[in-house]
Amino acid sequence: TQSNSPMRLMRGLLSASTGTGVWQTVIGLEIHARVFSATKIFSPAALEFAALPNTKVAPYDMALPGALPVLNERCIEAGVRTALALNARVNTRLHFDRKHYFYHDLPSGFQVTQQRTPLAVDGTLAITDHNNGTMKEIDITRIHLEHDSAKAIHTATDDVSLVDLNRAGIGLMEIVTGPTLTSAIEASDFVQELIAILRALKVNDGNLSEGSLRVDANVNVLNAATGLRTPRVEVKNINGLRFLRKAIEYEAQRHIDLMERGELVNSETRFFDAATSTTHSMRTKETQVDYRYMPEPDLPYLTIHQDFITKLKETQPPLPRELAASLHERYGIALLDASKLVAEPGTLHEFTTLPLQPCTFATIVPIVSWYQGLSKYAYAPENKNLLALLLGGLALFESTIAFVTANESQAHVLQKMIAQWITGDVVAWARDNNVEVGESNIKPQQLCELATLVNTGVVSARSAKQILSCMLDGTDQSAQQLAKALGLVQQSDEEELTSIVTKIISESPKQVSKFTSGQKGVVGYFVGQVMKKTGGKANPPLTNQIVQAQLNALLDADNQ
Repeated sequence: TQSNSPMRLMRGLLSASTGTGVWQTVIGLEIHARVFSATKIFSPAALEFAALPNTKVAPYDMALPGALPVLNERCIEAGVRTALALNARVNTRLHFDRKHYFYHDLPSGFQVTQQRTPLAVDGTLAITDHNNGTMKEIDITRIHLEHDSAKAIHTATDDVSLVDLNRAGIGLMEIVTGPTLTSAIEASDFVQELIAILRALKVNDGNLSEGSLRVDANVNVLNAATGLRTPRVEVKNINGLRFLRKAIEYEAQRHIDLMERGELVNSETRFFDAATSTTHSMRTKETQVDYRYMPEPDLPYLTIHQDFITKLKETQPPLPRELAASLHERYGIALLDASKLVAEPGTLHEFTTLPLQPCTFATIVPIVSWYQGLSKYAYAPENKNLLALLLGGLALFESTIAFVTANESQAHVLQKMIAQWITGDVVAWARDNNVEVGESNIKPQQLCELATLVNTGVVSARSAKQILSCMLDGTDQSAQQLAKALGLVQQSDEEELTSIVTKIISESPKQVSKFTSGQKGVVGYFVGQVMKKTGGKANPPLTNQIVQAQLNALLDADNQ
């Protein structure tokens, strides 16, 4: 009968079992990293991002009859280097398999992958455990090579789909973790750490937005009290760390909500909608049988000799965590800041060879943060000048701080201010004018003087931006001369400001009453009135100090 059906009994079990205990998120990741190589994994077709559709294609990529695969050694090298960096065991005897499925972006009807003998197994990658600050080892079950599919383009206006074969056959490394990640932030940290390693190895640029690295997240939840676990759901092709966190958080909560209502969670493949931060069903979960795996008959077994592995191990570049530790020890820079610096390996050598003292090295962190924010452009052909801009900014920074004569604590303030101007205004000007930072009109001594004027209260930080703009346009005037010529010198005469504050307070009995009754926020009203009276030229800290002193004097008089 219906009341005794297995589905109904399961719903009853779920309803009876949930509601108590703590739900735990269980996450495993599948990261597809495009291998940096001149050609595809099994054909001589070139790799070129954003090339005209169907212009980087060889007969094998189109699955033309008689076209045979030829394995690209560079892909094997990239895979072995990655395996060594992730502490994985390299399999020395490999074979490829055909994974069959039908879709219009797969001309041959199968993908060549490594189902039975992956390139490497049993790796680990350490991330920071946010619960206690210790390092947590994340299991990596396998690393294998395969080729990418073509790109399907679905048009909104026409009832057709287009296929670009440029992507077909590009070599991919798939890095698969065990279900050892327990939160969205852990998953994001893992991918970020992995990207830093792949960049250091020069096997992938980690560019999620351009698709050179894609992430699939396998998500389910576990009730710690009952041991009840939902089926695994795969969320496909996530192309950003923020989107990864949102997709995992949404999917885990969806499982919990269904379980709490006594409903079933289906084992399925879903996609993440970035516009709504939700996931939606694509298809029911395939099983291994569906793919009809079989050995690839056109590729022989591959033996990786120990000499090849040893040579790669000996020429392996330093990994990000090792470099960060070295910079921390060498310069005294915080480990977190050092980690930001080594995340961009193309700049590390230039940073460490510049004549930077430990105290000044730490102040270039804003430059590092700026560069990281633009890193998504670093590999686009039209933006190859970004590294030059960065290094030009560092050169200007070093030249400018040479003029700093303040004591150590004030020197640090000035250095940070100068670094922020260079990474913001100066670099933006250089990019807008299609020149390098070194070609700007600004003089290091001008920039140092301007920072001193701000630090001593002669001009405000907002006014400094106007002066800086004039310097970039080109002028022989000093910062002090420009401040006077533009009428930007702050009013810092204490006697004059005291007179203005006294007059405003005497004309504002209601606001004074509010202050004496305990509404301290009214101080802002008086400071604003002084700024209005002086046309915005009053020195804000000094004005605030005078206002506070006069109001406190009135409060003391009332209390006597």
